[in-house]
Amino acid sequence: MPTAATQNPPLPKSSKFRRIALKEKAPIVKQLYRLSVEPRVVEQLAKLAERLREPRSRLASRLFTEAVMGVKLPRR
Repeated sequence: MPTAATQNPPLPKSSKFRRIALKEKAPIVKQLYRLSVEPRVVEQLAKLAERLREPRSRLASRLFTEAVMGVKLPRR
């Protein structure tokens, strides 16, 4: 019968450092706003996602990010 020590072996020190390094990275925001879009936009997104073989949510995030980051504000 396995003991607790054989079921959960101690982690090597290198994996502890790896865990800490992962926690220090900035989190990615998954949902910023709930946007209301027209049904034709959703249909077009679905067509693009199918054609590109990319999940709709990832495609929508990428397109939204590109649109927002590409906006040039007018100078005052």
